[in-house]
Amino acid sequence: MSRQETLPDRLEVQLLTINELSKVLTNNAGFKDCADQPQIDMTGESALLTAITFISEMAHNDFCDFMNSRESPR
Repeated sequence: MSRQETLPDRLEVQLLTINELSKVLTNNAGFKDCADQPQIDMTGESALLTAITFISEMAHNDFCDFMNSRESPR
Protein backbone atom coordinates (compact mmCIF):
# COMPACT_ATOMS: atom_id res chain seq x y z
CA MET A 1 0.00 0.00 0.00
CA SER A 2 1.44 3.34 -1.01
CA ARG A 3 1.64 6.37 1.23
CA GLN A 4 -1.06 8.13 -0.84
CA GLU A 5 -3.46 5.21 -0.28
CA THR A 6 -2.97 5.27 3.48
CA LEU A 7 -3.27 9.05 3.91
CA PRO A 8 -7.10 9.16 3.63
CA ASP A 9 -7.39 6.26 6.08
CA ARG A 10 -5.06 7.92 8.58
CA LEU A 11 -6.87 11.22 8.21
CA GLU A 12 -10.21 9.53 8.87
CA VAL A 13 -8.90 7.83 12.02
CA GLN A 14 -7.36 11.08 13.26
CA LEU A 15 -10.60 13.01 12.78
CA LEU A 16 -12.69 10.30 14.44
CA THR A 17 -10.28 10.30 17.38
CA ILE A 18 -10.54 14.08 17.74
CA ASN A 19 -14.32 13.75 17.65
CA GLU A 20 -14.39 11.12 20.42
CA LEU A 21 -11.92 12.99 22.64
CA SER A 22 -14.02 16.13 22.24
CA LYS A 23 -17.11 14.19 23.34
CA VAL A 24 -15.25 13.01 26.46
CA LEU A 25 -14.37 16.60 27.37
CA THR A 26 -17.90 17.81 26.68
CA ASN A 27 -19.47 15.06 28.79
CA ASN A 28 -16.98 15.67 31.58
CA ALA A 29 -17.80 19.40 31.57
CA GLY A 30 -21.44 18.53 32.18
CA PHE A 31 -20.50 17.27 35.66
CA LYS A 32 -18.85 20.49 36.78
CA ASP A 33 -20.70 22.24 39.61
CA CYS A 34 -22.86 19.13 40.15
CA ALA A 35 -23.13 16.80 43.11
CA ASP A 36 -21.33 14.12 41.09
CA GLN A 37 -17.69 14.98 40.55
CA PRO A 38 -16.30 14.99 37.00
CA GLN A 39 -14.29 11.88 36.24
CA ILE A 40 -11.44 13.83 34.68
CA ASP A 41 -9.55 16.43 36.70
CA MET A 42 -7.85 19.55 35.34
CA THR A 43 -4.64 17.64 34.57
CA GLY A 44 -6.61 15.05 32.62
CA GLU A 45 -8.46 17.75 30.72
CA SER A 46 -5.18 19.44 29.88
CA ALA A 47 -3.77 16.14 28.62
CA LEU A 48 -6.83 15.56 26.42
CA LEU A 49 -6.60 19.07 24.98
CA THR A 50 -2.92 18.53 24.26
CA ALA A 51 -3.72 15.22 22.54
CA ILE A 52 -6.46 16.87 20.45
CA THR A 53 -4.05 19.61 19.41
CA PHE A 54 -1.31 17.10 18.54
CA ILE A 55 -3.65 14.85 16.55
CA SER A 56 -5.22 17.82 14.74
CA GLU A 57 -1.77 19.05 13.69
CA MET A 58 -0.98 15.57 12.32
CA ALA A 59 -4.35 15.49 10.54
CA HIS A 60 -3.67 18.90 9.00
CA ASN A 61 -0.27 17.74 7.74
CA ASP A 62 -1.76 14.54 6.34
CA PHE A 63 -4.55 16.51 4.66
CA CYS A 64 -1.99 18.83 3.04
CA ASP A 65 0.09 15.84 1.90
CA PHE A 66 -3.02 14.20 0.48
CA MET A 67 -4.14 17.31 -1.39
CA ASN A 68 -0.63 17.93 -2.74
CA SER A 69 -0.42 14.34 -3.97
CA ARG A 70 -3.65 14.83 -5.93
CA GLU A 71 -2.42 17.89 -7.80
CA SER A 72 -1.49 17.18 -11.37
CA PRO A 73 2.05 18.11 -12.36
CA ARG A 74 2.33 21.16 -14.59
